Amino acid sequence: MLDALRKGTASILVKVLLGLLIVSFAVWGIGDIFISPAQNPRIASVGGQDITASEFITAYQRELNELSQQAGRPITAEQAREVGLIDQTIREMLSRTILSRGAKESDIAIGDAVVRGDIVANPAFQTPTGRFDRLGFEQLLRSNGLTEASYVESRRQDLAREQLITSVAVGTFTPKVMVEPLFKYRLETRVADIVLVAPANVPAPPAPLEMTLAAFHQENASRYTAPEYRAVSYLLITPESLFAEIAVNEQQLRTDYENRAAEFTTVETREVEQLLFDTADKAKAAHARAQKGDAFETIAKESESLNVGATSLGSVTQAELPPEIAAQVFALAAGAVSDAVKSAFGWHVFKVEKVNQGGTAPFEQVRDQIEKHLKRDKAVDVLFQLSNRLEDEMAGGATLEEAAAKANQTVVTFAALDRFGRDPKGEAAADVPERSAFLNQVFSLPVGRTSPPLETNDGALYFVRVDAITPPVLRPLDTIKEQVERDWRRVQTARATAAVGKEIEAAVKGGKAPADVASERKLTNRKTPALTRTSGLADPEVSAELVTLLFAAKVGDLVSAATPVGDGYVVARLETINEASPEERAVPLAQLRDQLNRALGADILYQYQLALESRLRVSVYRERLEALDLNTAARGYTGGRRF
Repeated sequence: MLDALRKGTASILVKVLLGLLIVSFAVWGIGDIFISPAQNPRIASVGGQDITASEFITAYQRELNELSQQAGRPITAEQAREVGLIDQTIREMLSRTILSRGAKESDIAIGDAVVRGDIVANPAFQTPTGRFDRLGFEQLLRSNGLTEASYVESRRQDLAREQLITSVAVGTFTPKVMVEPLFKYRLETRVADIVLVAPANVPAPPAPLEMTLAAFHQENASRYTAPEYRAVSYLLITPESLFAEIAVNEQQLRTDYENRAAEFTTVETREVEQLLFDTADKAKAAHARAQKGDAFETIAKESESLNVGATSLGSVTQAELPPEIAAQVFALAAGAVSDAVKSAFGWHVFKVEKVNQGGTAPFEQVRDQIEKHLKRDKAVDVLFQLSNRLEDEMAGGATLEEAAAKANQTVVTFAALDRFGRDPKGEAAADVPERSAFLNQVFSLPVGRTSPPLETNDGALYFVRVDAITPPVLRPLDTIKEQVERDWRRVQTARATAAVGKEIEAAVKGGKAPADVASERKLTNRKTPALTRTSGLADPEVSAELVTLLFAAKVGDLVSAATPVGDGYVVARLETINEASPEERAVPLAQLRDQLNRALGADILYQYQLALESRLRVSVYRERLEALDLNTAARGYTGGRRF
């Protein structure tokens, strides 16, 4: 909220620049290789601040677990090393530590209220109604090996780094000499005079001989090869499926309601507008106009306001405003305008557009939500115990079906799935849990093997087994003869249209006008609309290849290419090259300038981070890092849980 009170703060830049936190360190310090044995040695340091082995392993385990979930199967330490997970993890930790040191040196501090507001506002921790979901919050932390205290401290540091990034990179400006040439390149348009040779303009190919189709079938075998299919059985157990066997009494419901009262309490908010000035006199003059009913945007534009174009503060709580102005703003009624108010940022005039009253939802209104919360919380433990029991059953020789029956669960089967989850008819299978991870698991298992329990993002568990594998096979010609013949005819037609196109090209180069050649052969001739390097693809008869050729040509040059579908041919002569008109320039030019400003801000942040790195003396003790036993971390992944 403090940012909104300052002129020119562009919060969108922060989102772009946060993606640049991971930087490459060209030279890592060697450090002392002669170390004494220690339980928790340092493996890197940033200006005297150590990164210990335990901190690295915790971060590494988190990265490894995420990588395993993406792959849908456990990733071994050897596999993680091959994809560079060790170096990626240490680079991220160094980058974050460097920026945290920069934030600390800049005296950036984030209070508890700001951290709490950030967590509560995170959509990942909210119910469908927009309330903070403590159960979901705790469950997500557990699945990622985090405690609430460690996560809160992590978010505090993230917010401090974000504030530092804003301070370093916001306000960058790209000079006109850079913007104009790039803008001209992007919005330059070209018009061509084209002649189209369509499939209807050439004779239909004769009926192919059987041997011709057979040869075409073999030459294009990859096109007609059925993919590998796998017969699959899986058992999915969701927390909700266990609710029936979980009892929650009235006392537990009311106790949980009392313990979580803050979650059911809505803080009063106000939708506020402001004007910001550097002197009291200007603020008082603006106040007089606002009292008469003039719009804040109008006043800001016509006065010397410091926040032109940014008069709205949106919906704010009292805690989000600086203390010197919060009480005054929250004393105003809806529609009221404040007197001139002084703060550290200058002189303000506020208007309350709307008051959203706070309050606590009554128990009866949230009873079902609380019951679901308690049952789901208990279901997590029940589900964990059940998955262990099922795994033990199958380790003892029970089949997936037998284990499921003992747990009163149902096994679902698919007769055949390809790598994209489609059946032989090309239809996508329904009810597949987290399709990508599920299919990765299916196509990594041998026949007859049942996977370990795998966890979904919403807390469910599933086991999957491959029952049979049908390898890729070339479909027999007699089963797809019609398709092969259609493809053969399309290829013959494309060759015929290309041959005619070459004749037209030769005639135009010989001095004939495209219109005359088209008239003689009864072909379509027209001018294209103004094509850009990107929007030209919207023309159904102009392919990407033809656009590329036109933008490499000079006026009068002749180029040709197949149509986007591929069975027609276009001969084109470049007629005109046009720059954007003044009317077309304003909005896209501003958008391009904003993009370049953000890119320039990213470059400045990168240079700032390199300067911090150089001054803070970053060191990585490679010998100690390489000596860490990371096999334990690799074994810790079991369907999203670490044990």
